[in-house]
Amino acid sequence: MKRVMCALAFGFVSLVFPGLCAWAGTSYTYNISCTTGNWKYYFLTVPSGTARLRVETYGGTGDSDLYLRYPTYPTTTAYWRRSNQIGNVDYVDVANPPAGRLYIGLNAFATFSGVTLKATETTASSNWQTEMRNRVNYERSRVGAVALAWNTPLVTAAQLHANDMALHNFSGHTGSDGASTFTRIQRQGYFSGYGSYGYGENVAAGQPTVAAVMTAWMNSPGHKANILNVNFRDFGCGYRYNAAAYYDYYWCQTFGYRH
Repeated sequence: MKRVMCALAFGFVSLVFPGLCAWAGTSYTYNISCTTGNWKYYFLTVPSGTARLRVETYGGTGDSDLYLRYPTYPTTTAYWRRSNQIGNVDYVDVANPPAGRLYIGLNAFATFSGVTLKATETTASSNWQTEMRNRVNYERSRVGAVALAWNTPLVTAAQLHANDMALHNFSGHTGSDGASTFTRIQRQGYFSGYGSYGYGENVAAGQPTVAAVMTAWMNSPGHKANILNVNFRDFGCGYRYNAAAYYDYYWCQTFGYRH
């Protein structure tokens, strides 16, 4: 699965400000270059309610240092956050950043070129589980399937698998310990005492919001089939963010019936 991002709201700046480049309409800016001792400046508008913000640079040659500051240009001595590793692989990752205009400065410790600048934000909130189940049940209602009920064993199984994927940097149905979907759900006691049962699981990585991951699943026939399966009665879901992992955002849904 490709890595997916959610773009921030970007602003435009008049070119009367020397050295300032407007970052407009995209989450990436490519092929940035600058000579030793000079700066390249960008800005973005951080929305209210942002749960996490990650700004990073990578690629190219030379040595660029990353500085962030509200609500004006950063310098090497006045900044909100910074990352000045050797080379061009720098990042700042912050939970619950303030809303407002955030200026991004790339300082050329040594002349650099071909650098990529990227920003990612997520607004996943504390009620994401309710939003997820509501969206699942809305899709089910459109095909006449009954609404799914919360089930604690399924919630636990889903959350543990989301944690596992995020912490071990993978996306798939086989856990880092080799456990299958069935084994994970069985461990939580969901099948205990029942003679007949069924289950399903959806996983995804890279989508920063419930809306984005639900869109991805509904556009995939196999995942959509799980969501709309008329036999399922119970539901659980898990989500884990890990900035150190490749996809950042990791999701899991579990479904079941038993009788």
